Order: sequence, then C-alpha cells, then structure tokens
Amino acid sequence: MRTVGVLLGTMPETLRGLLRHELEGQTDLVVLGDARTGQEMVARIELEQPDVVIVQGPVGGPEPAGAPALFDRPPLKVLVLSGDARHAAVYQVAPVGSVKRDVSAADLRAAIRAALEA
Repeated sequence: MRTVGVLLGTMPETLRGLLRHELEGQTDLVVLGDARTGQEMVARIELEQPDVVIVQGPVGGPEPAGAPALFDRPPLKVLVLSGDARHAAVYQVAPVGSVKRDVSAADLRAAIRAALEA
C-alpha cells in the first residue's frame, strides 16, 4: 500500500486539529507537518515534499495564501476545503475534480486518496 504524505496548510486551528484527528491511525495517510502561513507552507512543501496539501479557502474562488507556490510543484495536489469544511475541491495547477457537497470525515479521507488518482 502506498503512503500518502499530507501537509496541513493554512486553515483555522480548530479545523487543523479535526483533520489531524481524522487522519491519525490511517496507515496510508501520514501528516508530515503543519503550515500556518503561506510563507511557511511554501517552506514546508520544499522540506517535506508532501503528495497532498490541504488548505481552507473558497472552493472555486480566490486562491488560498501561498497558492502560486503550490502550483509550481507538480505533481503536488491541493485539496481546498470551504470555510465550513463541507465542500472540497482538488487542484493540480487547474481543478482536476468536481466540487464535493457535504464532506464527511470518511469523504475527506476518500478525497485525499482520490487526489492522487486525479
């Protein structure tokens, strides 16, 4: 089974804690680190070399903090969660998935895994 490295990017601390909790114990999803600012996210991407970065921002809206640097490192996938974390979109330079509605914890884990398939 392939291990997917995940970086938790710019998002509120409450959401960060929830995501970390949901990903703990998953044998194929490993949280490599956290980044609280766009600048820190860029540095952590270079250091940790994650497969997927999760950020919070408007799904289908303006780019999250640090987004231009994210798109400079294909095949990095970016999972953008909406403000209420109920919607998600996967990006790799351009959207590679559709907007998901009512994202549950299980849906989130599936979206991270699917990000590598897109």
